[in-house]
Amino acid sequence: MIKHNQKNILILILALFLIPYAFGLQDVAIYADESPSSYDLSGGDGANGISGQQAYALDCSDGVFRHGRDGDPGHNGEDGDKGKNAFIYYSELSQLKNITLFQQGGFGGIPGRGGVGTSGCNGGLSGIQGPSGKPGAQGEYGDIFLFQENDSFVKGEATKVVSLIDFSKKDLFLSKPKWSFHEGARNLFAPESNIKNYYKKYQGHIDYTVKLKWSSDQDIQKYGDTRLAFSVKGKSLQVTSYRGPIIDYSISRVGQAYTFEVFEATNDEELKNLAFGKLRGVGEDIIFEVKERFTPEVSVETSFVMSLYAEEENGIKFISQFQLNDSVV
Repeated sequence: MIKHNQKNILILILALFLIPYAFGLQDVAIYADESPSSYDLSGGDGANGISGQQAYALDCSDGVFRHGRDGDPGHNGEDGDKGKNAFIYYSELSQLKNITLFQQGGFGGIPGRGGVGTSGCNGGLSGIQGPSGKPGAQGEYGDIFLFQENDSFVKGEATKVVSLIDFSKKDLFLSKPKWSFHEGARNLFAPESNIKNYYKKYQGHIDYTVKLKWSSDQDIQKYGDTRLAFSVKGKSLQVTSYRGPIIDYSISRVGQAYTFEVFEATNDEELKNLAFGKLRGVGEDIIFEVKERFTPEVSVETSFVMSLYAEEENGIKFISQFQLNDSVV
């Protein structure tokens, strides 16, 4: 049987090692207890913009009147980095008061100044200074994710890439974490903290099923190279086709089960001889014209002729014409 202290240590180890790999190595896992602790998770500052080059001087020795050249524009400052995300395990919410968090975004970089213009030649105006760049934007605050110490975190697979043939053999199963959103984060942590005022609390995970319904007259085996990516975004199922035919489909949902119904599939090769025509009308009355290219069976020959003319005082005089061989052209 695991004692309470041993259990806390085990949860701490899991939080420190599993959570960063589940989200990203830039995120930080923290275990709350009765000891005061401070974490600087602020984002890095953006780099300053580079000043524009000064215009090069003109050579005025020829005595020609010329205006000076303008300086180059300055570059924009880089945006500040977002603050790192904090993934925090706790047993009692009151323990969060012992944690001081700094998650503000980095400062934006200073814009580069425009380059100086050069003087004009022989009375010409001087070139103007190039415009300065824009300052970088302040980085955003990092996010706060809260877990109770007994939570078993499951990231799941919110996106899967599958071939159409494999999809026809078995359903897809997608999963993603479920979070509840709460205001008042600044009241939970130490008052010196610099954080956003809302946090996300882990509520387990949501499982989804995606089924294929093949309603096309075409044989599905013709599309063995088709690869589709399915992902759950919010409450909708999104589909991206990476390779294969153009698919006419619809998506329906009942509870946590989606049905991906295919009505028609058209290989790319069947569209290579098509050209777009006119587009007329609006709304439901829109007409989009598609033409099938026609290749004549007879060959068309092109002949090339070179004509020679001479320019004389009383006008242009024709001299001769020469037939050119295709290989010469």
